[in-house]
Amino acid sequence: MALTSANSTRPCAMYLRCYPQDIWQMQTHQQALRDFAAHLGLPEPALYLDNGVSSHGDAPQRDILTEAVARGFFRYVLVPGPWVFHLDPRRARRIAQNIVTAGGQILELPAQRDYLKADALSYEQLPATGRHLRAAVR
Repeated sequence: MALTSANSTRPCAMYLRCYPQDIWQMQTHQQALRDFAAHLGLPEPALYLDNGVSSHGDAPQRDILTEAVARGFFRYVLVPGPWVFHLDPRRARRIAQNIVTAGGQILELPAQRDYLKADALSYEQLPATGRHLRAAVR
């Protein structure tokens, strides 16, 4: 289920944040996002990881990613859920909106049951959690 052939050659990124620090660097989440990108026909995403960074503090890798989106390096940012931006849903939406305003589209990893059904659906038919957060942050 490819997004479009034009977009499949443009680099995409994944963003992860973990607190406290994860010595395995969220490998399970990384692999799930890589698989999701491949399923969508996107190239392997570049990793931006704020490991050991609380949602209440600065997130240097997230800031670098937002700048890269603003400069046109990435269109799609894959995340496992909005919690990677902040544990407070309102603050997570504001942070996600910064990425959208910069020109990015956030693709949230769908729930496993939705992901398994995705082969039979077009991208536009995926549940909102499997499409993106763009509408949710407006």
